[in-house]
Amino acid sequence: MKKILIITFASLPFLGLSWEKILKENGGFFGYKTITYHEAGPNSTLACADPGRTSCSKTNALVQSTSGGSGISDDIIQAVDRIIEDKIRNENLEGSFVYSSYFVKYQFNVEQNKLEFIIYTELEAHELGLN
Repeated sequence: MKKILIITFASLPFLGLSWEKILKENGGFFGYKTITYHEAGPNSTLACADPGRTSCSKTNALVQSTSGGSGISDDIIQAVDRIIEDKIRNENLEGSFVYSSYFVKYQFNVEQNKLEFIIYTELEAHELGLN
């Protein structure tokens, strides 16, 4: 079984799949203190932590790398983030949905005050068996 998983995981870069992972942890009322953005091949991670005064966006990141990335815009990330915040306010702490041409999977941990969501194109989500 491990061989199948390794082969499947290793083949993902060849399929041209990419995604954007967003991690938001321990944010303040006005925003975040630490914002980092890292691209690794076709995949990207935007991480925001600790109370501060800056919004969680790629353009506000203190550390950036530009080696590819998903190409998902800050506007899409912010729109998806607003939808997820509404869902969390309505006590939907995890789930998935489609926004525009993107498939979004999210999970909020109340005890850790941590939100993680991943944005895929619908094609990527289909290729990965997520939708």
